[in-house]
Parts: sequence; C-alpha cells; structure tokens
Amino acid sequence: MTNLSSNYVLSRSRLIIFILFVHFLVYASATAQTCSSINIVRQPTSFDAWTGYSGTANNFSIYATSTGGALIYQWERSTDNGANWTPVAANLDAGTTYSSFNAATLYYTNSSGSITALDGFKYRVKVSNSTCFTYSNVVTLRVFGPTFYTGLFLPATTNYCSPSPTLSVQLKSSTNSSLTAFSWERRVGSSGSWVTITSSNATTLDAGMAYTNFNTANLRIDGVTSSAQSFQYRCRVTISVVSKNVIQTSSGSTTNSNTNTINGVYSPITSLAPPADAQIAINSVTTNCPRITISATISNTGSYLLPAGTSVAVYDANPTSGAANLIGTYQTTVSIATGASLTVTMTANLVASSTNVFVVVNDKGTTARPFNLSSWTPNTDINECSYSNNIDSETFACLNTDGDSIVDFFDIDDDNDGVLDSDENCELPNLLTSDGSFENLISVASSDAFNSNVVNRQHKVDRI
Repeated sequence: MTNLSSNYVLSRSRLIIFILFVHFLVYASATAQTCSSINIVRQPTSFDAWTGYSGTANNFSIYATSTGGALIYQWERSTDNGANWTPVAANLDAGTTYSSFNAATLYYTNSSGSITALDGFKYRVKVSNSTCFTYSNVVTLRVFGPTFYTGLFLPATTNYCSPSPTLSVQLKSSTNSSLTAFSWERRVGSSGSWVTITSSNATTLDAGMAYTNFNTANLRIDGVTSSAQSFQYRCRVTISVVSKNVIQTSSGSTTNSNTNTINGVYSPITSLAPPADAQIAINSVTTNCPRITISATISNTGSYLLPAGTSVAVYDANPTSGAANLIGTYQTTVSIATGASLTVTMTANLVASSTNVFVVVNDKGTTARPFNLSSWTPNTDINECSYSNNIDSETFACLNTDGDSIVDFFDIDDDNDGVLDSDENCELPNLLTSDGSFENLISVASSDAFNSNVVNRQHKVDRI
C-alpha cells in the first residue's frame, strides 16, 4: 500500500511538472519577440487608401536576413488596435482576398468599397528561423473617403469683426492626401436651397455683398451686414489620396504610387455671426486670508451669445505686466445674452502676500504670463473682436495684527510678542470646572498599568 501511495504521489508530481513545462513553452512562444539571428533590414510601411479603392493588389512588405537557417513568414492582422492578433488567411476578411501571407510581401485585393471595412486594421509579420523568431513593426491600413474624412474642418459659426470676413476650410489628415479643388455654396436659412458661388453671380447673389476666392480654401466675403446672419455656407471639395505600395528587397525599397480622387466631399456648414464681447467689473472683495471672495459682474456688449461655461481667471498681480500667480478659476453656469449682465461670486486662495486681485474673463488661466490683451489669442473657443476690456482689478487688505509688512496668515508671530503663533495656539484639555475641582480624569488618563486605578473623585483646590 505504501509503494502504491508513493507511486501515485510520484506520478502526480511528474504530471504537475509536465503541465508547468508545457505552460512555460506556450508562454515563451507567445512572448518571445527578439531574435539575434534574424535582422529585419527594412520594415513595412502603413498604407493609405480611399473608400472606393478596388481591384489593384496592395501590399505590406519587409526584407529580412537570417544566420540561423531559412526564414519563415506569417502575417498577422489586428482589429482592436493590437490587443489581439489573428494569422492572415486567404479569406480572413469579407470582400478582401489575401495572398502570399507566408512570404515577405503580403498582397491583398478588395471588391468595390470593401476596403472601407479595413479602416484602422493593423498588420505585422512573424519572422522565424530554426532557432527563434521576431516580429516586424506594426503598420496601419488607413481608409479615407466622403464618410470617413473627419479631418475636413469648418467651424459651425464664423465670427467676424469686420465687414470682410474669410471662411476657411481645412484638411487635417495624413501627409499622403490633400485638397485639390473647391466650390463654395450659400443658402438662406437652414431650409433654403444651396446655390454655387461662381464668377457670374459673385457680385449679384446677395445685395451689397461680393464674393471672391470662391474656388479656393478661403472664401472672402465683402460688405457683410446683419442681414447676412441668416446665410449658411459650405464648401464642396475634391480630395486627392496617394496610395503608396512599397516593396522591400535586398537592394532597397520600390514604391508604386497611385493617386485617387474623391469628388463631392462636403465640409461642415458654417454661419456668419458677429462675436460676443465679454467685459468684467469687480464689485467687492471679501477677505478671510488666505481665502478671498470676489463679487464681479460679467457683461456681454457684443452681438452674439456669451455661452455658459465662459471662463474667468483670478490672479494675484497684473498678468499683462508680470509673472502673476493664478489663484483661482471660475466658469459661468448660464449664458449671457447680447446686452445682458451676470453677477457671479468667485473664490481664490492666496499663495503669496498681495494687496491686489486681477480677474480676466474669457481666460482659462493657461496662457503664460505676462500676456498682451491687445494682440491676444484666447485660450478658449470664444472669439472676440477686442480683449482689452476683459480685465479688471481691485485692492484689498489681509489682517496684519502687529502692523509689520507681513500679513497674519504668513506671519509666524503675528502679534510680535516674541512667542511663535504655533506655541501660543497650543491648547490643553480643560480639566477645571467652575467650582475649581479636577473632574473626569478617566477621560484624559490612559489605560496602562500606571493609570488603571484612576477613578472619578472630586478634590477641592484653591483657586490660583
């Protein structure tokens, strides 16, 4: 029986060791990504395509050398930004046919429009020899097209400070694409019909107004009046996308470029509006230093709504002339209509001795000090024609008991009696009652052996 038990234990131990060894091999196989006998000389490159791309064989390619035997390739694809990888097979993705996925260059062809589904997919190749393996760099397949071109930008509202504003459409995308043609359109109201601005109607489309540069990214409008605030604009653009297939070989890289044109891509719609004009005036400053409370009135003297969330920054010195400290921020909770005002209460905490507080409206406090309000670019998304009236200041005084140059909350001896405030403010338990007896010693005595006999007793003492 003892031998049977011993054999059972031995067999069980061997099984556990075998299982652990298998787990080690699986872990090592999954995580090893360096291999000195394999050198990837030329890495694959990412690929830009357009949504209508089809037919042409595209590729990802590497060139590698080995000192440990013949190279074996297995391309892999990830749909979740590299979290999980799947070996590429011929029909791995619907509408796409992969080939040479066990070679240095992976090819793939797409039926009409199917490449759109691959937008953002990532690829890499596992390269092995007889001794080890390694992975290439990760590359991305980027697909661009009318419904995927989030890089086309035009603000929803174009605020103007002069009667000759410019509307500008921008393209924020990869370096392989660009805008090549422009056609601006205008409509009246949100339900009007779109009219293309051309040379034949540029000066007659809207009374008193003239359009120029309507075939560029920057439409100029002259003669804008308040009536133009009902107008909406958009730009129809043509986007050129250059797709580059790069083949890596022992002699270098061979690039085959295909230029694809996407027509009829519309920008977002923008409307004309004069901007808001924020002003601020301090009503009062209440001190409980280092904390101060500021009552201020924010006014909108412009022609556009000042939205909820308008920021106010509080400084302990003039931020336009020196290195002022930001000591507080505030955001409005309601919008301020044209010609209206809003009284707000803000708090701030001093970090240095100061007798002045400055507030700047339409400021998040993120701009380096000093800054020039006359030529300021705001750190918010609220545009104004002038920022010089966005600032106000007020003086205040913190308590200074001993009349020296240091206010109490910074003064370590604020009554100048030679005893530090930290010592003067040390309080002892009040053990004396009004009748002059020590009472309730149990509440202040510890429970160790020396104090275990403390009981409640009243002992009269002479008053001192």
